[in-house]
Amino acid sequence: MKVKTHICVVICTLFGVPAISHAGEWSYEIEPYGLFANIEGDAGVGRATGAEVDVDFDTILENLELAAMLHFEAPHKNGLYIKRINDSFPKIQ
Repeated sequence: MKVKTHICVVICTLFGVPAISHAGEWSYEIEPYGLFANIEGDAGVGRATGAEVDVDFDTILENLELAAMLHFEAPHKNGLYIKRINDSFPKIQ
């Protein structure tokens, strides 16, 4: 389990540097990133409330098949226009 955690930290560190490119009046920035989190709190649906949820990071990592997080930004040179996408994709068993 510790090996998976260390691999995740190394990958996020290596690929967390943004790639910037300038093409004419637009500049482009692509930046992959990672998030390490646990889940804790109460859950409910309709009248069924108060179900306690507590999932630690190791359990999430064991059940995670694939995860990707990416930020894309394309500001225009004049500063009036910007295209921005910030997306994440988790695949859990």
